[in-house]
Amino acid sequence: MYCKNCKKEKKLGDKYCDECGEKLTISIMPMKITKKTIGILVAIVVGFLLLLGGYQYVSFLTSPKTIAMKYFNTIIKNDTKKVYSYLEGEKTEFSSLQMLEEKMEKINADDYEVISVQQGNKKAVVTIEYTDYNQKKYVQILLNREKNSLFNKWKVDSGQMVKNIELKIMKGSTITIDNKDISKYKVEKEDDYFDIYRIPTMIKGEYQINATLPNNLTVDKKFEVSSDQTYFISTVTLENTVKNNLQKQMTTMLNRLYSSALQKKSYSSIQKDITVSLEDVYDRLKERLTNSNVKSIQFSDSSIKDSYMNEENCLEVVATIDYQAKVEENKKTETIYHQEVYVFEFDYVNSKFVIKNIDRRRW
Repeated sequence: MYCKNCKKEKKLGDKYCDECGEKLTISIMPMKITKKTIGILVAIVVGFLLLLGGYQYVSFLTSPKTIAMKYFNTIIKNDTKKVYSYLEGEKTEFSSLQMLEEKMEKINADDYEVISVQQGNKKAVVTIEYTDYNQKKYVQILLNREKNSLFNKWKVDSGQMVKNIELKIMKGSTITIDNKDISKYKVEKEDDYFDIYRIPTMIKGEYQINATLPNNLTVDKKFEVSSDQTYFISTVTLENTVKNNLQKQMTTMLNRLYSSALQKKSYSSIQKDITVSLEDVYDRLKERLTNSNVKSIQFSDSSIKDSYMNEENCLEVVATIDYQAKVEENKKTETIYHQEVYVFEFDYVNSKFVIKNIDRRRW
């Protein structure tokens, strides 16, 4: 601030100049606003609003909810190529476009809507409710946030593709899935009983497994890939010759054990030709028959209901076996006919299956 008369500098707030006594005044000059200035200001405001709106719009387009709805819509339209473009993960022969076309399940959705979005920093789960022939159904779609993305773009992480599928099967087996050799997926991992295969990605759906085990048994079954878990290939197919042999062994062994137990023989007197110890089984049977009214029992027809390899690579067989027994009631002998379920465990010794154990829980 300066005095207009003597040009001396003064302090803001002084009313008179202490040099010449001149009254001090402050002149405020109005700023001149031109059309050009107004245009620049308007352009800045509009640009900011457009930038903000554009950011919000792009964020909406790349949000978990929007991506999930678009993905679900492509499934409904059965647009396999579009669905495939959403899928993330290492591509294998089990996660190819051709495999998707073979395995993808068609969904009939009359109407659908997102009912919940659970979103974290890196993952999101979108739940969609849809109507299929007047029945309410639900599907969950998992998404991952794309790294180094300006708009926090989300990508589908589930749906039609499953990651990190592990298969376990008896050590030394040969195996194919849908007639495709999977030996290249074998994991070099120490395991006493199993070979382990790890497939990076597979399309969800039903697959055909065929395998030959070291004990000459085969696997011929369908299995459903639905989640990233370990699938234990245990159910085996028994050829008629093998099945007949096992059935004969089961009825012969039961007749031998029951007959000896009713005669109260010691195990040492019957263990000849029994290649594995069934002493515990026999002792429990003797205890069960002690003071019973059973006078005799004869096992006949057997029917194998299920057969699988257990965790010790022994063959377990679930079978129903018919028998007739003579029982004494009120000093009268009566013949009864019945059927029981037994679980037999077989070991593979010298290229033959031999009974290792009988499920004592049935006794």
